[in-house]
Amino acid sequence: QMNYDEMTKNSSPSGSMDFSLNYSLPYSDKGELSAGLNFSAGFDKSYYLRDTLGADGNYHCDILRSDTSDSPSRDASLYLSWRRKWGNFTLRLGGNTSYEFSLSRHIGLPEYDTAVHNLTFRPSILLMYNTESMHSFSINYSNSTSLPDAGNLSRYVSYSTDSYSSGNPSLEPAYSHELGASYSKSFEKGHSLGINADYTWKVNRISYLQMPVYSPFFGRYVSFSQPYNVGNSRDGNIYAYARLRFSALYSVSLSGGLNDNWYRVQVRPGEWVEDAMTSWNVRLNGRAKLFNLVWVSVSGYYRSRSHGWSVFSVYEA
Repeated sequence: QMNYDEMTKNSSPSGSMDFSLNYSLPYSDKGELSAGLNFSAGFDKSYYLRDTLGADGNYHCDILRSDTSDSPSRDASLYLSWRRKWGNFTLRLGGNTSYEFSLSRHIGLPEYDTAVHNLTFRPSILLMYNTESMHSFSINYSNSTSLPDAGNLSRYVSYSTDSYSSGNPSLEPAYSHELGASYSKSFEKGHSLGINADYTWKVNRISYLQMPVYSPFFGRYVSFSQPYNVGNSRDGNIYAYARLRFSALYSVSLSGGLNDNWYRVQVRPGEWVEDAMTSWNVRLNGRAKLFNLVWVSVSGYYRSRSHGWSVFSVYEA
């Protein structure tokens, strides 16, 4: 790429390999053990050279904006699952342990090398109850942890034309808790109804914040971005449905949902925004075959006003 003031050359070779192994052992007609191993390795290199037109009419290497980086990664995870049935009850316990290695390295600048070893564990539990009259109940819970990788923690400063960015060594882990419950009923003629509810609580969510700051290098205000633990949020949902099948030619379904959302996040360091809202939606679908010749479908949907937040997201727990 070339213009009157600068000339850039870049190349970004990358690659990865994955391996997985899964095994299940039904040790009885009421129980089963499952296990799995996953491994992945990858590399991501970047060669970015930038030349700037000087006062002498020649192009000179822009050392500050040019960069050669290398970001290898290794991930390994092991999961175990146990399922056991007692009468109409079924219990499933699971756990996933993950090890992640990441490295952020900038060639010629060893003082910014950042290596991170992360070890996380995600437990889960599911309890189900089914009756002979086709009633079904379930409840589940899980939690997870997201740890910053080397790129998010590195102190290296990356300059662009009118902006710059850096990692944040002070980042803390992000956590997520998820709870769910459901009920459903099926009828012999094909009718069914059900209700599902879930609740998610997220703590220390990690996102990039963009802000105008004065830079001595630029000699003016420019955009600066850096990852932060921006705050917490909760999200609750209830969804209900009813499906009526009068025959192979006529069917109607009605569904609706209720959502309760709350968040408190940083939009700039030390500047917090908090808000909450409840919204709802409803949907109706109908399908029929008229005179045994033509299929006719009718549908309608309505959703009330809702909200959310976005701060240039990196990843979510």
